[in-house]
Amino acid sequence: MKRNTASESSTVEFCALEYRPQGDTSPDTIDPKIVVILRWTESHHLSIRFDPDWRSFVLDSHREYTGSLLEDFAERAHLDPDDLMLHLSSLNFGPIVTRFTGSDLAQFSQLDELWQRFTELTK
Repeated sequence: MKRNTASESSTVEFCALEYRPQGDTSPDTIDPKIVVILRWTESHHLSIRFDPDWRSFVLDSHREYTGSLLEDFAERAHLDPDDLMLHLSSLNFGPIVTRFTGSDLAQFSQLDELWQRFTELTK
């Protein structure tokens, strides 16, 4: 679904979500486990990509939850992408939390590389 034109003034053009097991309250500054990146495209569509290897670093106890979240993100991106981006740009509860937001993904070379490697999430 396309972005609401009223939202185009928003400065959040991308959002990266990190996997952080509960109990681990501080971000990993050396090797964050980025699992999902959301990005508005030039044609104003919300694109979501995820790490195809997420199961290799997500704890067994969080895998079902994480899989359900990915399904939910795909559904919500189709129904209300603006609300999804707003919600995920400040997610701070549970094992999947917001790590980075910004206006230009290209300014974050490591995230841009992940974006290229990640798999498109489709409904």
